[in-house]
Amino acid sequence: MPQENDPYKIPIKDPDNNSKKLRNVKYYILNALKFYELKNENLTPIIFLIILLVSFSGALLSDLLSKSIYLNVLFVIISFIIENIAATIYLKAYLNELKGEVSSFKDTFNYIMGKFWKIILAYVAFIIIMVVGTFLLVIPGIIFYFMFMFNTCLILDKDMGVIEAFNSSRNLTHGRKMELFSLVVLFNLIIFLPLLIIVGVIMYSTTGLVFNFIISFAATILTIMQQRLTALLYKDLAYSSSGSLYDEKL
Repeated sequence: MPQENDPYKIPIKDPDNNSKKLRNVKYYILNALKFYELKNENLTPIIFLIILLVSFSGALLSDLLSKSIYLNVLFVIISFIIENIAATIYLKAYLNELKGEVSSFKDTFNYIMGKFWKIILAYVAFIIIMVVGTFLLVIPGIIFYFMFMFNTCLILDKDMGVIEAFNSSRNLTHGRKMELFSLVVLFNLIIFLPLLIIVGVIMYSTTGLVFNFIISFAATILTIMQQRLTALLYKDLAYSSSGSLYDEKL
């Protein structure tokens, strides 16, 4: 846990939180679209292939999975773990890059695996909170999403425990949820709408397996872009006021 004199600690109540500026959506879109750009040029293709193969394997194994509910549940669990660990490796690598570091796949993988159970527990807790919030008339689910959206970043960047990361994410987003909501919704609308049009056209001109591959391909790109967006938002909220840890020139 960071000491009280740690200049990078996210305090329980941050009086300067509202002074930390988020940028316009154009900046985040342009940087998220560069999802393929990492200083380690091999890392993104590896992560992309892992997520794509796991995502598309559901379509390839659909006949087999339909024969057993237990096999289906097992496949869902394994897919969930692999996809989220792969996405987290990319997130960690990009957070490191924002600090001016270059991360090899091996080093980042070993780091993530060292926090495997903590990361999985955080993902599961986040999903449970979202489900509960959604059942409470949807709006609480949206609030909870933006309240706790940086929990994984804090685990990776600050080596926090799960509960501490959720509490710090809540403090980090205090008074900024509407701003985050507007940015993320606008980001997704701009990215998703063209994609929906393309998918709609392809839907009527391809076979089932080809269509599933295209959907998996697009979903993989969006997954990586979301990790990049999350890292950028986290960086701007957590460090923009000090400017001493991250390089402001991206």
